[in-house]
Amino acid sequence: MAHVTNTDLADALRGLSEGLQDIADRFRSIAESIADTVPDQVSPLRRFLEEQAEVAPGLRCRSNLLFHAYNAWAVVQDQPQFEARDLRDMLAQMGHPKMKSDGRMVYKGFSLDPSH
Repeated sequence: MAHVTNTDLADALRGLSEGLQDIADRFRSIAESIADTVPDQVSPLRRFLEEQAEVAPGLRCRSNLLFHAYNAWAVVQDQPQFEARDLRDMLAQMGHPKMKSDGRMVYKGFSLDPSH
């Protein structure tokens, strides 16, 4: 049986760490190239949130309210309308996950501004 020294272990860990960093760099590159294709679809939703919502941690927006408000806005603004599942997926990509709160489905991180 071969004897493994602390130096051998340190070298192995260093190699593993460098390999993981390489994988992380490749993943980041792939994610960035994918992200470059997403803004065209997400940009109307991002614009809607900028114009119609208050965005801040701790805020919530009922999912059905968002669905109807966004699609009504999209018609007036000549923007694409989306199915509820598409809105859910895009909002999750933007950091606004859907969750259940007090028995209702809501999105985290924004609220529709009642003054609009």
